[in-house]
Formats: sequence, C-alpha cells, structure tokens
Amino acid sequence: MAASGKHHQLLLYARLFAMLRPPAFFIALLCGGLRWFAPRIPLFASELAQVLLLVVIALCSLLFLYTLVGPSLSYVQCRPTHLLVSTPLFRLAVSYARIRTVRPVRFAPPDLGWSQRRFLEPFLGMTVVSVDLKSFPLNEKLLRLWLNPYLFAGDATGFLLLTKDWMATSRDIDAHRTEWKMRNQPPPPASPLSGLR
Repeated sequence: MAASGKHHQLLLYARLFAMLRPPAFFIALLCGGLRWFAPRIPLFASELAQVLLLVVIALCSLLFLYTLVGPSLSYVQCRPTHLLVSTPLFRLAVSYARIRTVRPVRFAPPDLGWSQRRFLEPFLGMTVVSVDLKSFPLNEKLLRLWLNPYLFAGDATGFLLLTKDWMATSRDIDAHRTEWKMRNQPPPPASPLSGLR
C-alpha cells in the first residue's frame, strides 16, 4: 500500500491567519494596558469593566495562539485511499473514485469586492490545482458552511487547491490516484487455456 503523501499547505488559510494575527495581538495588548491603568481611568475602574477587559484579553490571546497553530492544520494530503482536505475546524476525505480530473487552472475569482480583493491579492493569477469531482462527498451547502468559499471551483463540481507548489501537489495526487486504480482494478479474466496441461 502506498504511503501517505506530504502535507501541501493551503495558502488561503495561511493568509487568513496572517491577517488575523496582528489585530488579535494588539487588541490583547491594548486591553492589557487598559486593565493595568484602569484604576486611574474612571470609565474602566468598575469591576464589570475589569472583568470585560479580562475576557477580551483571554479571547484575543487565544485567537493569537490559534493563528500560530492554524496554518499547520490547513493542508491537503494524499492518503492511500483518499485525498484529505484538512482545515482547522473541518477535515474532509475525498475518495479517489470521486475524482474525475486533476488539472491546472488560473486563480481568478470573478466579481471581487474591495475586502475580498485585498484578501486574495497575493494569489490572483497564480496557477492552482483544480480537482474536478463526479460529486461532492457531502452535501455542498454543508461543505460551504465549513470551508473557505474560494476553495470551491466556480466552473465545475470540485475544489481549487491553492498551494505553494501546484506542480508537486498535482503530481502527488496523480501518483496516488494511479496507485489506487492499480490496486482496485478487477483481475483479468482467466484464459480458457489456463486449465489445460
């Protein structure tokens, strides 16, 4: 049985965490400073304000730590029997039997607003791996709740895998699919002459 392939980091999630990291850090730092100086500021001197500041510090600190760990949990990996799409909150196994084609395409989502364009700017025009599927392994509406919207192919049923090296990702998927097909193809029919001696 083939070994699992390498982790190909999903750049959309790496970008998302990189954008969330500075605000989480600075909000936690600002609230920490406010709490430190709160007794001198009438607005923040109450016990309720102190508790709220502690809650915000805790939440922003957890978010900051999560942005450090999150990118390592966001990847695509070829397993012997399926393609694993892993995100920090959701892991999806896509059987090789569902995959129709694997092809390179240009990453150019249509109708981007200002904030979407700012988020996707580093990736526009890059080559990505499009994994075209016969059908999704789960209900598409459910998948769209859990996965980044730009992970979905716009022109077909499937996923767009935006990784650092699209060629290595594509080769890895093709190699594992080929090995899976060879393991699962039916044995050739026995020759009628094989029983003769």
